Amino acid sequence: MRISQQISSHDDRIVLLHFDGDLNASDCEATSKIFQEIIDSKKFFIIALMENVTFVSSPFLGELMGCKLRLVEQGGNMVIVGLNYDLRERLIQMGADKIFQFYPDTHTAYNHYHWEYTQTAQVVAITLPPKLQAVPAVRRFIAGIARQKGYTARDSFRIETIVDEIANNAIEHGDASQSGISVELRIDRRKFELLVRNQTLMDKATQLKYAVEANQEASKGGETRGRGLALVKLISNSINVSIDNAGTEVKIMKMREDS
Repeated sequence: MRISQQISSHDDRIVLLHFDGDLNASDCEATSKIFQEIIDSKKFFIIALMENVTFVSSPFLGELMGCKLRLVEQGGNMVIVGLNYDLRERLIQMGADKIFQFYPDTHTAYNHYHWEYTQTAQVVAITLPPKLQAVPAVRRFIAGIARQKGYTARDSFRIETIVDEIANNAIEHGDASQSGISVELRIDRRKFELLVRNQTLMDKATQLKYAVEANQEASKGGETRGRGLALVKLISNSINVSIDNAGTEVKIMKMREDS
């Protein structure tokens, strides 16, 4: 076994450990010493790079589990990056996936770190064509992101409902000549935010703002879109509408439920 370490240039709180060759029982003591030195230096987040690893013995896997426990006790973590397919499958058969997260590359591991420990929001920006037929795919896509990020099925369903209503409103009350509608999703471990911007006819924009603030229907006489705003307000933590010469901006915030 060969092992080397470096501080990540991406974030100096993270240590990259490069493992090479076979990882056997005879390597456990040296590995334990390296982990302790890292912990003593007050670094508690490690990415184990194993693209050049050819074999992991059961004793060495047990040692890695113990090393991870020491990091977790300090509020840190260790993830494994770059395993080839056969070795990854072998480690899964040994139950390692119950202890470690496996990632294909360091970029994905960094995203995990920022999501779990720094509460950094993930941002997705979409330009939605001003056509009602485009809304179902967008709402399912955004709800799928929420599910992938660990939000509950109920949260994801409510998020899909929010996206459906606000996007449809942006299209139906928007200027027919606009080229697209801006949809921005910001999601972190605690909350979901949706920001929708469009060019809106002023009379309809004022009507929409009144409907939100007064919790009333946007119009009378059987129009269905306005009635959905009351539901959005009910299942969201906040909803704000701002209007200027550039158009209308609707911002929705929903806190994440406990899993």
